[in-house]
This record gives sequence, structure tokens and C-alpha cells, in this order.
Amino acid sequence: MNTLLIFVGVAAILALALQRQEAQATPTAPDAAQPPPPAPFYAAGKLNAKQRDAADIIIQQAQLAGVKPAFMIALAVTESSLGLFDSGDAGKSLGLFQIKLATARDYAPTITTGELLDNRINAGIAMKHLRGLMRQFPGGTAADYAQAWARGGAGYFTQGRTFPEKVLALQNAIAFLDLPLTVHEVLT
Repeated sequence: MNTLLIFVGVAAILALALQRQEAQATPTAPDAAQPPPPAPFYAAGKLNAKQRDAADIIIQQAQLAGVKPAFMIALAVTESSLGLFDSGDAGKSLGLFQIKLATARDYAPTITTGELLDNRINAGIAMKHLRGLMRQFPGGTAADYAQAWARGGAGYFTQGRTFPEKVLALQNAIAFLDLPLTVHEVLT
């Protein structure tokens, strides 16, 4: 499982890098619409249009929920490469944040699989889930909450099931997108 996660994390970073190279190699017509200026939370030039749209949704949802947008963008990169992968864990984890349907139903009891694949809905559920982890286990760092995301809150915080590969993937995502965050930063 750890080898698979490392592979997925590296694949996600490589996919982002390839998207950046493709975007830079594509000539732009002089009157073609230019992409919006980079958002203050990430280096938009390193993402394709689909990923920028996902990142912008994450920023909006994070601000509404009072959650640090930079952390949520980095987490989504580690989970789905900002929407490049719709599902994982043999179809059990879905959308931007790779949320399991059972977890989503803790916050939206009637949610469907199709709804969970909607970026805005998935991000909204993710914000609620992170807020729940932060209430239950306050004072954690970005690395703590990333590991708890992958191992379950109790799995990480009370059972000590660490996930160093997840922390490395988070650190790589932060560096790649020039996010204003460190893995050691305490999230409030």
C-alpha cells in the first residue's frame, strides 16, 4: 500500500509537470483569451484549465468553511492531482478529495456517488470533514491532518498509524505550487 501511495503521489506530481509543459508548448493566438491571473494561493501557470478550475473551487469552499485554502489545494493534489483522477481504491474513493461515500454520508446522508464526483460538492464535503477532524483532534499540523485524512482521524491521532509517504507527497505539492504553507504549520 505504501509503495502504491508513493507511486500515486509521484504520478500526480509528474502529471502536473506534464500539464505545465503542454500548456507552455501550446502557442497562443494573439487575440485568444488569456487565463485569469494567478490566484494568491497557488502558481496557476503550473496547472491546466481543469486543475485551475478545481483549485478555484477549493479556494472558494475553504474560505466559506474557514479552512486554510493552501492546505486543501495541496491535499487535493495528493489525493487526485486536482481532479485528474476521479476515483481510487478500486472505485471506493471519489472526486477531488477521494472521499468514500460512507464518509460523505456522515455530512450529507442522502448524497449519491454521482454527486460526490461533482467538484463543488466534493470540496464542500471535504471542508466539513476537515473541520470535523480539527474539532476532534485540535492543534494538528498540516502533516498531521494529511495523515489523518489517509489513515482516518482515530487511526492516526489515537492509534499512531503514521504515513510518512503522505507527508512527503504533501510537501512536494506545496513546493510544486509555491503554496504559502509548510507541513509543520499548525492548522487552526
